[in-house]
Amino acid sequence: MASKRFPKSERLCSKNDIETLFSGKTEGDSPVGKTRVRNVALRWTLRNAASNDPLCKVLVSVPKRNLKKAVARIRVKRMLREIYRSDKSMWQKVPASANKVMLIAVIYTGREVPTFKSLERDCHEAAAKIVMPKSPQNPTPADKNAGDVSTME
Repeated sequence: MASKRFPKSERLCSKNDIETLFSGKTEGDSPVGKTRVRNVALRWTLRNAASNDPLCKVLVSVPKRNLKKAVARIRVKRMLREIYRSDKSMWQKVPASANKVMLIAVIYTGREVPTFKSLERDCHEAAAKIVMPKSPQNPTPADKNAGDVSTME
């Protein structure tokens, strides 16, 4: 069973990782994915894992442009962290054997403080849209046959 904590190791703090996530320049074949569901926007990508990295690193952001009061921004950040913490398995889509870390930015784009239920619903829908890029090492059977001319006879 996954831990119900949100330790420092799972927080996206590295300036290089954040720049990778928002600049669009990625390592190798891992493009930056984007999705938005109502008031929650997500950005994600993969990078090679170091020896002690977790499966997933998360950044939570609530822009000052949308919510002027610090109290409101902090409340929404706490709700977003709680939603991630309570159901990590929904967000962590990288298998442990892949030797990759998923970097995720969760950005609240609404202009009002939401209820926990509505924010949770939006986050669950957005997390369901996270798609893992296909790895070139494991092509699907359709990909294997696409380049094979001898099977077309």
